[in-house]
Amino acid sequence: MTFRAVVIDPPWPYQSGINGRPLPYRQMTIPEIHDLKISSLVAKEGYAFCWATNKHLGSALCAIESWGLTYRQTVAWRKRGRCALGGMFATDLEFVVVAQRIRPGTNAHGSRTKRVRVPTSLFDWPVGGHSEKPDEFYQLVSEIVDGPYADVFARKSRPGWVSLGDEIDGSDIASAIDAATGVAL
Repeated sequence: MTFRAVVIDPPWPYQSGINGRPLPYRQMTIPEIHDLKISSLVAKEGYAFCWATNKHLGSALCAIESWGLTYRQTVAWRKRGRCALGGMFATDLEFVVVAQRIRPGTNAHGSRTKRVRVPTSLFDWPVGGHSEKPDEFYQLVSEIVDGPYADVFARKSRPGWVSLGDEIDGSDIASAIDAATGVAL
């Protein structure tokens, strides 16, 4: 099975963790993330929404290319309610690289979205637990793109979504992706 919308929240590598504490999940190397078969999940003209921190925004752009997807745009989540880490500037933004499964240099044809135009690309949503993405984001995706939907590296199950990740069922993500392409809804 393929999906019209796939959300990916890769476990980007942070060697020192956060403030010297280890991260609460297994990290992957950039080459491991690039080697994922994400395009096998995305339907023709379907969309992928890849989360990226400031540090790994460039890696996310390279990842979508390695997955055989075409970059469309980037949106940002301004994290409301928590003091942000960071260097010279506080990193209170997280990014979503939007990509589509089309040939580079072409535009999609046919009905690929619900014809909704969102009036902004910057969203102020509250912050939950470490690395937890806002429920409002998943609601937004379902309002603008028809399903079926998949969530790769999911932290919890969502009604109407196929959720893949070791935090869901303990499975290896590459195996879960292979298995999901055979899932029937």
